Amino acid sequence: MLFVHSSSWPVRAMPTRFRSIHSPSSHRCSPASWSDRNKGSLLLARLTEGRDPGLLAALRNEALPPLVEGRAWSDLGHAKAFLVILGRMVDIPEEKLQQMIAGGESAAIIDAANAANHRSK
Repeated sequence: MLFVHSSSWPVRAMPTRFRSIHSPSSHRCSPASWSDRNKGSLLLARLTEGRDPGLLAALRNEALPPLVEGRAWSDLGHAKAFLVILGRMVDIPEEKLQQMIAGGESAAIIDAANAANHRSK
C-alpha cells in the first residue's frame, strides 16, 4: 500500500499493483511544502494512469479539496497533474482531458469533479 496523509492533504491511496506494507503508519509521507505537493501530484497522476476505480474513488472521497486547490496554481506545468487526476476521477477520456487542459477548460473539469463528489455522497 501507499499512504500519503497530512492534515492539509488527506490522501490514502491503495493501488492494487503494490504489495501491502505491514506497518503503514511508519511509511507515511506528509506533503507540507509546495515541492512535496507538486511531487505528490506527479506520483498520483502516474498512479491514476490505469484509472483504477478503487484508487479514483478514494481520491474523490478523501482528497478532492486539495486536488482542487492544486489545480489553481498559476503555472500550468504545476497545476496540470492535479487537473489530470481530477479529470480521471470523473472518467473524462484521456484525449479529451488533455484537450480541455490545453484549452484552459479547468473550470469544467472542476465542476465535473465537484458534481461527481456530490452524487457519491
